[in-house]
This record gives sequence, structure tokens and C-alpha cells, in this order.
Amino acid sequence: MQRLIYYTIYPVLWSISKLPWRLFYGLSSCIYYLVYYIIRYRRKTVTANLTLVFPEKNTSEINRIRKAFYKHMCDMFLEMIKSISITKEEMLERFRVTNIEDFHALEKENKSIVVLMGHYASYEWSSAIDLLSINPCVGIYKKVRNPYFDKMVHRIRGRFSARLIESHDVVRTISQDIKKGDICSYGMIADQSPKIWNAKYWTDFMGVTVPVFLGASLIARKFDLTVLYLQINKRKGDIMRLLLSLLKRKTIPVMIDFITSKRI
Repeated sequence: MQRLIYYTIYPVLWSISKLPWRLFYGLSSCIYYLVYYIIRYRRKTVTANLTLVFPEKNTSEINRIRKAFYKHMCDMFLEMIKSISITKEEMLERFRVTNIEDFHALEKENKSIVVLMGHYASYEWSSAIDLLSINPCVGIYKKVRNPYFDKMVHRIRGRFSARLIESHDVVRTISQDIKKGDICSYGMIADQSPKIWNAKYWTDFMGVTVPVFLGASLIARKFDLTVLYLQINKRKGDIMRLLLSLLKRKTIPVMIDFITSKRI
């Protein structure tokens, strides 16, 4: 059944990924209209969350932010599909690193780096850094249940020479890399929230106290990795600009919650 689902859906995804950019974003606008006005996907939940974090805004302002969120969400979903066939030239044109020289300077220190990021603005396209980096890049990901789609994810995220490792193998893999003398940049998406009963650390996020994972901070401190945060800004014309911000160069003497609070 999983194979049937994959071979039924994949041709559709591939066809969408090959659309010219203008038609591609036109389709995204159509999906936005369907999701926002017809299906009304999680409208109540989104409205409640926006009202919670923006208590000072009136109904009109909340509605404006909500529409912008849904439009961005649909663009991001379609851009994930575009990753199937996007070319190197298109990737570098759409996803621009504004301070790559600073990243190269840190790479030349012969010390591995952990790059933290969030699920925002076509984070899948952050593999553009693989095309510009000096040292090998390694992506940490969570395995997809369907083995056929899992292979597709590997193929997409590894198109530009990035190595992928599953989240439960991170500590073992980094330890092996260090023993072999391999200097790498490890990309981690670190904005998920743990289950309440597994929460070890809580912090303020947009005026709300929330639980956050400490994994990235623990790994950075354990192996004394330089920590960067990848800030993605979406600009006019669907161009993404990346800014790599240094959170901490030496992490061994640093408290775990310092790294966590800085990237939040």
C-alpha cells in the first residue's frame, strides 16, 4: 500500500515541481484560496494563537496577519515540492546568503559548527549553503514512516552533496566524525516543542511560557561546537535572504539554557 501511495502521488508532485515560477506561485495562490476560504483549515486555532500572542491588536489586524500566515504557509508547502527538481542556479538565485564570508571564516578555524534554524520560509532550501560551504554539510532529520517517501526526502535533501543522518544517530555520528578528524557543519531544526511530560526546560516565547527541546544545546556543549543561527528573511519576489548569526564560539563552559534562550 505504501508503494502504491508513493507511485500515485509522486508523479503529481514532480509535475508541480517542474512548473514555471509564475505558474508555480499562481498555483500556490489557488491553494491558499481553497485552504483559507473553503476548507478553513484550523482557522479557529490560528486565530486563538494570534490573539494570545498579540493581545494589543484589533480584529482587523489579526485577520491581516492570519491571511499573511496562510499565504506564506501555502508558498512554503509548494516550495518544498519545488525542491524535487530545482536547479543549482535557481537555488542560489532564490536563496541568498548575505554573510557567507563570516561563515567561511568560522569554517577555517578547523572546528565543527552546528547551525540551528526554524521551520520558516522554505527552510528546505537552506541546502543552498551546501553549494557555498568549504566543509561538508550534514543535515539531521526525522525518518519518514513511508520508506518510499523517506528515500525521496533523502534524494531531495542530498541533491547538493549534503549527508543526512537520523535524529537518534546524531551523538554517535558526530562522535565518529570527531574521532576521524572530520570537520563538518551540522544543520538542525530546533523549534519543535516536546510533549509536556517530557519537558525539561521552559522559556518565554512571544509572551507565552512554552517547553522547548534542549537537544541542540546539549550536543553543542558536549562536543564544544561553534553555534550559529540561520535567520531566513523572505523578501519581495519570493527571494530568501539568509543571515548566519553567531550565538556562541566556545560552548563547553556555557550553560545549556543560554544557547537555548539565544536561539529562541
